[in-house]
Amino acid sequence: MYEQFPSRWGNKERADLFPALTATAIEATSYEVDPRITTRHIFKGITPYLKTMVEVTGVVVEIQEDTTDFGALTQIHIMDENGNSVFGIYNNTTDGILDQDVVTHNDWSTNSLLFV
Repeated sequence: MYEQFPSRWGNKERADLFPALTATAIEATSYEVDPRITTRHIFKGITPYLKTMVEVTGVVVEIQEDTTDFGALTQIHIMDENGNSVFGIYNNTTDGILDQDVVTHNDWSTNSLLFV
């Protein structure tokens, strides 16, 4: 969740939530999610949801963490309950998250999620 993304594409008023590094910030993102929107909606057409916070829950297919000149960078591939593949980029480490774990990722639909 790149810090600059919410200010350019997401909800500017909530740019303070990303990267969500504290328990308070992580919890706050859950209040911003529109629970009516699923990956099924976004895969059909993302345009109506460009400024919508979405929640993706699924199984971690693959996770990779690297150290860069700018700090830790994590790439995660999640397969949701609809069989949709979602790729996320997180500008930090994810501690104990491993392949085959079930995770929930909250973000604006265009920030760090790639729907393929």
